[in-house]
Amino acid sequence: MIVGEEMNKKSRSWKAFQDCKDLARLVKSRRPPPAITQSSTPGFMEFGKYIPALHLAETLLDGYLQTFETVYRIFLVPAFKQEFRLLWTRAAIPSREVLIQAQLCMAIGATVCKEGSSLRPYLTQWVSEGCTWAAHSSHKRKLSIAGLQILCLLHIAMQTCAIEADLAWVPAGSLIRTAMCMGFHLDPSMLPAMPAADVELRRRLWATVLEIALESSVSAGAPPLMTVDDLGGNYPFNCDDQDLVVSPDVARGAVPKAAKPNSVFTDSSAQIALAKSFKARLAIIRTINTPTLALATSYDDLVKLSATIDQARHQLRSDLSLPGASSFQRRYCNMMLDRYYLAIHISYLSLAYKTPNSPYSLSRTTCVDTALRLI
Repeated sequence: MIVGEEMNKKSRSWKAFQDCKDLARLVKSRRPPPAITQSSTPGFMEFGKYIPALHLAETLLDGYLQTFETVYRIFLVPAFKQEFRLLWTRAAIPSREVLIQAQLCMAIGATVCKEGSSLRPYLTQWVSEGCTWAAHSSHKRKLSIAGLQILCLLHIAMQTCAIEADLAWVPAGSLIRTAMCMGFHLDPSMLPAMPAADVELRRRLWATVLEIALESSVSAGAPPLMTVDDLGGNYPFNCDDQDLVVSPDVARGAVPKAAKPNSVFTDSSAQIALAKSFKARLAIIRTINTPTLALATSYDDLVKLSATIDQARHQLRSDLSLPGASSFQRRYCNMMLDRYYLAIHISYLSLAYKTPNSPYSLSRTTCVDTALRLI
């Protein structure tokens, strides 16, 4: 890691950093630009001209559903799979929102599938169409479940496909305000009665929006876009998607009949496990990335914050040790928590190396150990 005075224009680290930047610019310059296909309606792009054959599309979709969808819950998977397959039939004109959702899922899935290595131009195209939808759709279209799902998928796709990923904090602000405008931060008991599946989908989407917003603050080194008072208590219940889809229950925030004990690993368990540490992680990023709070925080206070991540990792390890948890879920969720160690300790790393018997040796050890885990 390169910190403080070690980052000077004469150092080997600076030269290596610039070499990486030059390579990144070269890679971007060689990417083919997205194809802009105009529809019969002036001023609108025609979406979906670059979707692959169904067998490849399902492979890419499975890549997404078996990885990122298990952590960031966005869909009720059985229902979305039905809508996805309808895109390859001529039974009806597909919804533009479903088409964009499908393309973004495939773009994300391509990053974890061996078939995705040759699909870079398609990934760029699909993400570009998602950005176009977000930029030009009316606010009413965005203020819908499908619209919020697209905005969540677009954020994940830009991160995984490395397309303007460094700017994620800006649209994350719009994402969380969109969700709050739709009342996702409110407990479902305060809303009209609706099917249990819809209530649970709202809970899952709100947890996903919060996670995306917090991660963007970590990446950007910027203040978080919410406070503890904004969170509400409407976290997901421990349910499998299939049980929710077939359930006829109408609920107003009560525990759904499909909910299982915490000792049973379900489709929501990884998201619930990660959400348990959300308030602790929010407190860390609020302290570190808010200048006035950071200046008033002592090193001993930071060590105490670091200890909260120790506790969170222990709890996460326990929650994801249940049968049914995947290797991806364990590794990805642990990686997300590890980032907070670096956020806390990285600013003291150079001091720890420069000062013999430094009081900041904990920061040096923590940063090195965390970096080795992340490699």
